[in-house]
Amino acid sequence: MALAEKLGGNEKNFVAMMNRKARLLGMHDTVYANPSGLPDPNNVTSAYDIALLSSAMLRTHADRYAYFSQRNFAYGKQTFENHNHLLGKVVGMDGIKTGYTVDAGFTLAASALRDNRRLIAVVLGEPSISARNRDATALLEAGFTVLKERANGVRVAVEDALPQAQHPAFRTAEPVTEQGSNDDAKTVKKAPLRKKSGTKAPAKREPVKKTSAKKASAKKAHSSSSSAHKAAHSAQKKKKHG
Repeated sequence: MALAEKLGGNEKNFVAMMNRKARLLGMHDTVYANPSGLPDPNNVTSAYDIALLSSAMLRTHADRYAYFSQRNFAYGKQTFENHNHLLGKVVGMDGIKTGYTVDAGFTLAASALRDNRRLIAVVLGEPSISARNRDATALLEAGFTVLKERANGVRVAVEDALPQAQHPAFRTAEPVTEQGSNDDAKTVKKAPLRKKSGTKAPAKREPVKKTSAKKASAKKAHSSSSSAHKAAHSAQKKKKHG
């Protein structure tokens, strides 16, 4: 907000500047209602427009783009982690921006560079961090596959190269994190992956012997009857000795 007021004079003027810039970049599905991007019914955009904005940022501020690939940074006595969990996991991944609001869900503008070719993938409205990472990864992998195939003269569309649900690209090693109040809410551990064939099978457990309710009840009754009989017999013996 301080930057908005410094550059625009006030919030309203800066928002007008933002919308003019969006039109110049060809972002025709975007309308800004405030400088922060916090929920507002008049704040709208699209994945395509975010990709246009990301591309413009890369062209205009290439000298500062390296900041997006930092895994963490220290400020004072605290260390802050980058929210983009795909850095170091997806080949060539070097940015760009994650996000979360209740209205928008989990979002990510991701970019990767391979063989001097850069791709940008944008996902919006995801229900969890895991889903966001999965889908952004799938889009990038499909895009690079298409570039490689087309270079070899094969005509293929990105949608044809997208992995199916059972593909490894749809399985992430991080815990599943359901939508919460922030971008880093940590929750449930994922079930461990099944061991590959060839490993020793776990030792068989002996089946637990089941006892019917009737048998258990009869057994209990017999035990109680036997105890009562012993107590009566003992009392009778004491009486005789007395």
